Amino acid sequence: MTRADRRLLILLFLVVILLLGWRVGSFSGGLLEVEVVQEGREILRLTLAGQETERIPLTLRGGPAFLEVKEGAVRLCRGDKPFCPREVCLATGWIKSPGETIVCVPNRLAIQIIPCSSSTEYFSHTEYGEAAIVAGSR
Repeated sequence: MTRADRRLLILLFLVVILLLGWRVGSFSGGLLEVEVVQEGREILRLTLAGQETERIPLTLRGGPAFLEVKEGAVRLCRGDKPFCPREVCLATGWIKSPGETIVCVPNRLAIQIIPCSSSTEYFSHTEYGEAAIVAGSR
């Protein structure tokens, strides 16, 4: 191993350590939200902190589905009938870290975990099983 090889390895190691530190440091301690986007429109946004276990109904092109929220994580579940031909979105399973995403291409659906935004208007699930705009600060 030449001197240049050692320098390159040390440089790569330092870059990896810095990137890991940035990722862990930038998301630690913040509240998380789940954002549900269907056909380019945000249809639901939930804060995951203190969220009770619940199944939120979603109406998709392929049929009914459920967004299951439990212990700061979310997953997509099928109803009585399959709503997606290959069910890749179901195989994704639980997501709970910022940047993790569930995508269902046939239904044009994306579910993503994001850090809480500072906006005062956000979507929240109501007890009637529909999305509603809620004004006010968190």
